[in-house]
Amino acid sequence: MAPRKERRNHSRYVVDELCGSMLSQDVTIVNISFDGIQVKTSKRLSPGREYRLKIRHKDTAIVIKAEIAWCTLSGSLKMEKGEQAPLYTAGMRFVEKVDQKTEILRRFIEESRQKKTDRRLSGARCKLADEHTAEIEVEYKIKKVSKSGMLVETDEALDLESNLHTTLFLDGNPIEVRCRVVNCNKNVETEKMLIGLEFLELSEDCKENLYRFIDEIEDV
Repeated sequence: MAPRKERRNHSRYVVDELCGSMLSQDVTIVNISFDGIQVKTSKRLSPGREYRLKIRHKDTAIVIKAEIAWCTLSGSLKMEKGEQAPLYTAGMRFVEKVDQKTEILRRFIEESRQKKTDRRLSGARCKLADEHTAEIEVEYKIKKVSKSGMLVETDEALDLESNLHTTLFLDGNPIEVRCRVVNCNKNVETEKMLIGLEFLELSEDCKENLYRFIDEIEDV
C-alpha cells in the first residue's frame, strides 16, 4: 500500500534550539549488569552510536544513556503478516553514571534474574528468568512546528506510516504526543534524517501548551 500523502492544514514555523525524544523501537533484554546490557532487536544498531534506553520495572522506569559496542545478525523472526525479518543481537555499555538509578536497576536485576546465578551482580551479566523488554529513545531537533505536526532532524531513519510516542519540549514544558511518520528523507549535506511527523493524539493540556506556543510565534 502506498504511503498516504501528508495533509497539512496549518502553517509551519521555523524554530531554533527546540528538541525532543521519541521511542523508536522495543528491544528484548538478553542479560544485564550495572555497566551494560545485551539486547535483541529487529533493527540494526550502529556501533559507536549512543541511545537513551528506558527500562521499566513495576511502577518505575529508568532512562540510561548507552553506547552500542557491537551488533551482529543472529537470526530471523516472523512478523505479524508472516514475512521474515532479520534479528540482531547487540551489546550496549552504559556511558553515564547510574548512581541515582542504582537502586532501581539493582531491584530490577535482583527480581528478574535467573536465581541460579551466584556471581555478584557487579561482576557478571545476569540472564533474566522471563522475557523483559526495554525501549530505545532517539533524540531529535525540531526544525519546524505547527498545530498539526512538525519536521525534525535525527540520526535515525523511521518507517513510513509507523506510529510512535514522542516528547517535545516547548519553553521547558514537555508535550507528550503520538505521531505518524509521513515522510523521511536524508539531508545529503549533514547526513542527518529529516522526518515529517503528523500529530495524532494530544491531551487537552498538551494541546493548550502547543497552541499557546504557536500563537506566540505568530504574534512575533
